[in-house]
Amino acid sequence: MEVPAATEEPLRAKPRSTGLKIFVFVPLGVVLLLVLAELAARALRLGDPRYAIWGLPQESFGVSTPDPDLFWRPLPGYQGLGSGNVPLRINAHGLRGPEISPKSPDEIRILSLGESTTYGAGVLDTETYSAVIERRLDDPASRPAGRRVSVVNAGVFVYSSFQSLKFLELRAPPLEPDVVLFYHEVNDYLPSTLRDSSNDEFGARMTDRQLYESRAQLLHRVLMSHSALYRWIRYRRAEKDFRRIEGVRAENPVTRIGLPEAVRIPSRVQEPTPSGGWATRAGDDVSIGQRVSEAEREQNLRDLDRLCRERGLALVVIHPSYRDSSRHECVLTRVCAELGVATFDAFESLHPPGTAQDALFQDSWHPKVEGHRRLGEGLARFLSERILPKLAARQVASTR
Repeated sequence: MEVPAATEEPLRAKPRSTGLKIFVFVPLGVVLLLVLAELAARALRLGDPRYAIWGLPQESFGVSTPDPDLFWRPLPGYQGLGSGNVPLRINAHGLRGPEISPKSPDEIRILSLGESTTYGAGVLDTETYSAVIERRLDDPASRPAGRRVSVVNAGVFVYSSFQSLKFLELRAPPLEPDVVLFYHEVNDYLPSTLRDSSNDEFGARMTDRQLYESRAQLLHRVLMSHSALYRWIRYRRAEKDFRRIEGVRAENPVTRIGLPEAVRIPSRVQEPTPSGGWATRAGDDVSIGQRVSEAEREQNLRDLDRLCRERGLALVVIHPSYRDSSRHECVLTRVCAELGVATFDAFESLHPPGTAQDALFQDSWHPKVEGHRRLGEGLARFLSERILPKLAARQVASTR
């Protein structure tokens, strides 16, 4: 019996090359589109910031230089004039004052960390409260157990508590301190627009800690440096946030640290005008955010205490006081009490009864020479009574 021939051809398998082409050419197409978008963004300058944010005054006369970890610092070796035409001397460590000698075996070294008050805005190197402390404690007649006392002034203009914490962590070990003084408050509560000229609308939406962590991310840092398209996406988002808060007058966080609501800094954000110029952005910079959140300030204090304990350093946290300060409790007083950290309240030194505040302060924040003298003498007494005798006894015992 004859079998009839098949009337249909068997199905043929699809060539494997089709799937391979999809796998290869689709990603190539995506990459090509990204390259074209990047070229267009560069040609149209879409990656340029939409806003300009004023830098620090110290940049204008050359005393400030960028720092990869601390955002900025005083320029090592600088000699010239600072704010108020006061002569400045910045040593090789990038700190205010004379060069720092190697530590001697019989020396107790105090590291004085802080903001522009510690730095000594408007006063001479020898007039800062850190210099006053050294003169009082290193007097041969009052040296604890005959030990020398030196004070390294590591205060920096416009620093926050986060920046000084990073300084202690990263830069302090070669200085070999035994005691850490920590003076930080108002800068933590000021707007995040108050930074150096590397700040832009992207950074202004972040706290100091967030900005530091973003810059530590390698991919983000590379893209921000080399991709106009990536910058455009970031800046566009920041621009929307800025527009959303235009005209908003937020609650001033300085009221939480005993300062009046009226204490504000002028807006530092400039935006382009149709005529090609620049005008101050409508709205209050407080609405953008503050440099150190309340939770981060608490974390900074806890990290400070932990770091000092790990390194065997005595810690004294100074509760700062300014011209318009009132006595107050805050996160600093609460955390220091909880941790058992020695705390010196600067209020009594800078607000003595019967003394006009104009006699002690240059402006809202910075003490005059007399204010530094009173603060330094108060701290010297506190240290000589509560901190240095134990350190001196420990040093003497270790040398026997």
